[in-house]
Amino acid sequence: MDTKLNRFILRVCFWVPKLVYLNILWAIHALPLITLVPSTRALIRSILHFQTNTETTGIRAVFIVYFKENTYFSRKKEWLYSLYFWLILIDYWVLNPETFIGASIRIALLLFCLLSSFILVYQTLLSHNQDRSISFFFAFFSFLRNPWIALGHVVLTVSGFLLLLSFSPALLIFSGISILLFFNLQYLQALPKKHLFSFEK
Repeated sequence: MDTKLNRFILRVCFWVPKLVYLNILWAIHALPLITLVPSTRALIRSILHFQTNTETTGIRAVFIVYFKENTYFSRKKEWLYSLYFWLILIDYWVLNPETFIGASIRIALLLFCLLSSFILVYQTLLSHNQDRSISFFFAFFSFLRNPWIALGHVVLTVSGFLLLLSFSPALLIFSGISILLFFNLQYLQALPKKHLFSFEK
């Protein structure tokens, strides 16, 4: 029992500082708005990088490398993805929540934004693992083959958000995005390959 507890404490000590720093880097690089998706991809790929590399230095350097890769090789596509997410969020805030139609559309937009975010995580994970570009639409259809997986993402994200909010609002503010992405990546990686990676050679 003590060994498991020690491993858990070491894991927390390893990840929390990294996730806080990565979250700050994500926020800074997402500020131009059109770089929201490249910054998010860089955050995801940095987390994947540190899952297999235990070095404690070079966090910013790793993030910058992935960020530049995303903006250099597919700049226009990444900007369009970013604009897509911002339009959903703007529509969400503009609609009047006091009317039934407005409230219903806001809920639908929120769920659609969450679903698109999960597919973005999934697409980035596949591209990173296979070292090749995976289209968003291919990831979309592959991801939705099993609706229970999508439901699991929603439950995990909402539960993680409420847990962070109740346990440590400061942690939610400074590392909420990176922690939630970390949880979702762990969830995806824990699934049997036949559910998500059946197309791999």
